[in-house]
Amino acid sequence: MTIVNTEALNALAESPQASGVPAVLVDEEGAILYKFLYAPEKQAFSKSAKFTEVPVGGTARQPQVYGYTTGTTLRLDNLLLDTFCDGRSGRELIEGLGRLTNPDAETLKPELIYFVYGTFSFGPAYITDLSWETEAWLNGEPAVGRINITLIEVPGDATTATTTGTTGTTAGTTASTTGLTDRQKLEARQQADAWLSANINRLRPDIQQRVRSRSFKFLTNDTGTVQITDANNAILGTVGTWDGRQWSPNSQLLRS
Repeated sequence: MTIVNTEALNALAESPQASGVPAVLVDEEGAILYKFLYAPEKQAFSKSAKFTEVPVGGTARQPQVYGYTTGTTLRLDNLLLDTFCDGRSGRELIEGLGRLTNPDAETLKPELIYFVYGTFSFGPAYITDLSWETEAWLNGEPAVGRINITLIEVPGDATTATTTGTTGTTAGTTASTTGLTDRQKLEARQQADAWLSANINRLRPDIQQRVRSRSFKFLTNDTGTVQITDANNAILGTVGTWDGRQWSPNSQLLRS
């Protein structure tokens, strides 16, 4: 019989159950680039440290020289594509992912993305592999199938272990005078997104409609203040501020 270690269990952060949590791919500003039709059924992660063996005679245990540690890889396999009963083509669900593997004309490399599922975020990352198969069609258009994608996490400002300066602030804690890291800015947008979702019935009607339809973008400054804008980058209001440790909501978007 398996017995749970209650001490280890109680040390973990609480996470309440929630239904209907969407999975999306977003850019570095939090704008949604891709919406998954169904949430992933499984997430597979891998990471490895690379060593080189140094042969030494007379021993069965050979010395290992450390080389480097790879970025974390995330595989999302067997993503469901099923639009048959709704009479819709699923082609855009495939081609939308394909576009994220294409290089930008200026940077000559694909766009950095984040996989976001509820409060979990993976990135910054690139899509390194994309495959799919279809098994049912509507007038030649794909309607049932499965999609597989692989993402590799890449370094950025967020991977810096510490910030410089007399404060000695560690990345992931509160922001120093140098401002938030990219990872902390992403955390700020996640906090803002979670707050908007949790308080959607208290929001002003115009903001409530935008949140439900996801017709807005986040704008985050170096101090962690998060605002939302429309498609033309006109500011709609301030959601709140994240200092790297604590979220402070703003009442600007709430009903009066």
